[in-house]
Amino acid sequence: MTSGSRAPIGNLPDIVTKDEWPDARLDLLAREKALTREQLRLASDRRRLPMVRIDRDYVFEGPDGTRTLLGHFVMRPTLRVLGARVVRRQVANDDRLGE
Repeated sequence: MTSGSRAPIGNLPDIVTKDEWPDARLDLLAREKALTREQLRLASDRRRLPMVRIDRDYVFEGPDGTRTLLGHFVMRPTLRVLGARVVRRQVANDDRLGE
């Protein structure tokens, strides 16, 4: 087979020479490293998101009985919620949102 030809079976990658493979591998490695750096930046940005103090006393019923929000996180000072969606509604005399 010639360089750059398609493999004869299924959905396999191109077939290249031994001299071409290192260049393809280095290109992929550079892209992988860039992706890793971006993921690390995003994780760092996520850790620096501002916090919101929760002043309301939430109480939960579970298999072990009643527990406060703070009781769920004994020995852990911070609750992180990722992917939360805050919906603000304008409803007269409705304090369900705790605002």
